[in-house]
Formats: sequence, C-alpha cells, structure tokens
Amino acid sequence: MDKPFLTFEQQVEKLEKEYNLIINDYDFAMEALSSFSYYDLVNGYQNIYMENGVYKEGITIELLCATHMFNKNIQGVLFKYSTYAENSFKTLLSYVIANSFSEDANKYLDINNYRKFSNPYKKKRLYKTLETIKCICQNSNDTPTSFYRETKDHIPPWILFRNISFSDATNLFSFLKSKEKNNLFSYMKYLNNNEINFDNKVNILLDALTLTRKFRNKIAHNLDFLTYRGSRLNKNANLLFKNSLVLEKELKRTRHDIWAMVLSIVILLNNNMLIYNFLAEFYSFMESDENMTNLYCDFAGIPRDYKERIVSYISN
Repeated sequence: MDKPFLTFEQQVEKLEKEYNLIINDYDFAMEALSSFSYYDLVNGYQNIYMENGVYKEGITIELLCATHMFNKNIQGVLFKYSTYAENSFKTLLSYVIANSFSEDANKYLDINNYRKFSNPYKKKRLYKTLETIKCICQNSNDTPTSFYRETKDHIPPWILFRNISFSDATNLFSFLKSKEKNNLFSYMKYLNNNEINFDNKVNILLDALTLTRKFRNKIAHNLDFLTYRGSRLNKNANLLFKNSLVLEKELKRTRHDIWAMVLSIVILLNNNMLIYNFLAEFYSFMESDENMTNLYCDFAGIPRDYKERIVSYISN
C-alpha cells in the first residue's frame, strides 16, 4: 500500500530519518502528532518548509506546531467575522425583498419578481435556486423556519433566510432586478458610492460574497487555506479602500488571496463597530508571533505593511 498505517512512534521516526525534521523532544513530537495529526503538520506546511521532498535545514517539529497554531488563530478570526458578514448580507437581502415584494413566501419567491433570462442555463439556475429555497420553507426541520411554519401563518424572508445557504442567498441576489439591487446598495456603506457604476457594484458584491464563502469553506473543512487562491475580488473594490487598506500602486490589481478575504469581509460587515473589532482582532493575532509574521504574510498574500494599513484605515 502507498500509505500504510503507521504508529505515532513510526511517524516520528519517519519524519526524523526520511524527511530530516529535527526532533528535540520525542514526547513533544508524539503529543503533537496525536493532537494535530500528521497530515495537518506535514502536508499543511510542506510548501513553506520543505525543499526537494525534505525539510530545510534547521526546521523543527516545534516550529511546525507554532506555525499551525498561528495559522489556526488567524483562521479563527476570519471564520468568526465571515459569519457576521453572511448574517449582515442576509439581513439586508431579506429587508429589500420583503419591502419590494411581500413578507409572504408565496409572493417573494414568485419567479416573476426576478430577472427574465433568455439564456437557458441562467433560467435553470434561477428556477433551481427558488425551488431549493421553497423546499426549505416547506420542509425544513431547522429553527426558526420550522417554528414559524408550525405556529405562524407565513414565514417572512428574515426568518427563512436564516436557514438557506450562503450560496443560495448569493444566487438570489444575483437574480434580483436592478431596482432591488440598487435598493440594497443604498444600505451598504461602501457600495452606496456614486463613483462606482452599477455593474461594478454588482461585481464587487458578488465577488466579495463568493470569495468569503469559499475561503470559509476551506477553514470549516480543515482544507488547504494558507496557500489557497480562489475567486478574484474585482479590482474596482480597491477604490473603496484607496490609500488605506489598498495602496495607490495596487488599484489596477485583482486579488484572490487571504488579504482579498479581509477586504471582502470589511465590505460585507457594513458596520463600523464590527469592522473595527474585526481588524483589531486580526491585527492582534498577526502581532502575536513576530518571528512568524513575515513568513506567514508572504505565503498568505497579506501585505507586510498590514499594520500601517490597518492603523491608517481605522484612524480615517
């Protein structure tokens, strides 16, 4: 077998003898492998610390553990505030839909309220999204939707949308007509901006939603996060943070790294208190290990001058 079972003792021996990892304390190494897993410590950071299939000179298992803990702390902040971002978006989406159509699901999920597509693929996606949401409305056992179905005469969107996926909420926004999209933008502190045209606002929001969701999925499922590069954040989003979180020389650049996720979350949070707390916590964890910071920045796509950018943004 390519991947035979190895005891923790054999894993330590393999790392030391075959991969040249320095093991200073066998008890520490055993405890690390039984807590974090071989895959997380070895495969998760091989792009950083390995060269030609072996560890670079001087790499210890203590360093792997420190890197893993640092990475998980950063992920924790991003995951936490991505849930706030999702909730903020769903709150505005449900508000606009209820205000425009009705609080009655039979009306606000009526396909006639949404864009008319001649493209059969887009038409199918719209139909599938609405059917998926209707199915949750009619059959979900999750609260609060199930509670409202059993005790009330209707399920308003601000209740139902708590149980739909981030992806379906994003799709539903994309199917709104221009009037409803503009209405939603009017409540967003960053996209209520006359310097950015309507199409670019739509693209910025869709990119921010998709990028945040995909990075969060990587965190939630313990998949490669540090070097993941997914959806791109529209370059027009840079104008929202010019001379603070984004420098002048970067205005024409699209990002699809962890810094793009930071920018996306700031756009979606839409609340000064949440944004301040998010950036303050992110800053705090990035500063928690000076020896790790620059190396992490380089692999994660975080600018090394993140400290100055965050301070500049908050002060403004």
